[in-house]
Amino acid sequence: MSDLIIQFRYKNEFLSDDKDQITISGRAQTAYNNKQFLAYGNKYLETKDTVNYNKGNLILSESQESEVSSKLNAGYDKYKNVNIPLTPATVDYTYINKLINEDNVFYEDVKNKGLIGILGGQYSEAVANELKSLIEETQNLINSKSLNQYNTNKKLTFIEETFNKFKSSINTKGDAPTITGSSIVTINQGDSFDFMDGITIVDDRDTIDQMNIKIEQGNFDSHIPGQYTIKYIIQDRDGNVTEFEREVVVIIIGAPVIEGLNKVELKVGDKFEPLAGVKATDKDGRDITKDIKVSGRVDVNVEGTYELIYSVTDSYGKKTEIKREVVVRSNEAPVIEGLDRVELKVGD
Repeated sequence: MSDLIIQFRYKNEFLSDDKDQITISGRAQTAYNNKQFLAYGNKYLETKDTVNYNKGNLILSESQESEVSSKLNAGYDKYKNVNIPLTPATVDYTYINKLINEDNVFYEDVKNKGLIGILGGQYSEAVANELKSLIEETQNLINSKSLNQYNTNKKLTFIEETFNKFKSSINTKGDAPTITGSSIVTINQGDSFDFMDGITIVDDRDTIDQMNIKIEQGNFDSHIPGQYTIKYIIQDRDGNVTEFEREVVVIIIGAPVIEGLNKVELKVGDKFEPLAGVKATDKDGRDITKDIKVSGRVDVNVEGTYELIYSVTDSYGKKTEIKREVVVRSNEAPVIEGLDRVELKVGD
């Protein structure tokens, strides 16, 4: 609308200076110089007389009302159908770009150090993926200039919250591996034996291939009849260690077999029947459980580790003897000492 002359009507009160002349404002002077001025009815404050604006002895002539209306109507008719495009507001990405850069540097550092994963002491893999996804999504929106200032500020806050969540997402150690399986195994003299046969190892985070499994065989020899203690030591990647002992009994070929002699753990006062679940058979498959003899004693009222010896002789005169461990544990809850109240000040 640069070529439209709009005349202004001023109805103001002005104080005179000490020369009894009206002071004309800069705006009025500019309007006068541009011939965009309509002045009448202004009050001279000291006398309340109606005067025109003046500058020194210069008298400003008034424009007629009809002239002003004509110019306004002409301007309206000329521009009433003109579409004036709106200039989009400039979005400030300074802070969000700075935050994204800082977050990426931290992320790449811990990633290169192998500190993102599911193990104890690592940053949560799930939260790391959440942060990276959010940053990539925001970066794409910035590149395509699809964010206004309001949504930019929202994204900035969301990224900052997620980043702080990531920094505090250090995993705790998981549970120790668990081992299940028969604690006493019987094999024939000379048979080959797989020490993992009948053993199941489970961890809350690692597969069996990811765990370190050590088997201490001692003096085991499948060619020499006897009872051997095999020790299993399993460590997961969190550093949790579980130990397990298994008895492998090597018997003379054709000797009777005693089954059901797993290690037993009891609590003080529990009932215990030494032959419960125990069975013996000879080489022909005949049940000779009634011929089993048990030596040793278990006092279920006194905690401790007891050893029982089971033996059976078949009609061929062949004998099998197996040692069984029975553990009696206390019913009392463990006591944690050294937990006195501690008071600290911020920064201690």
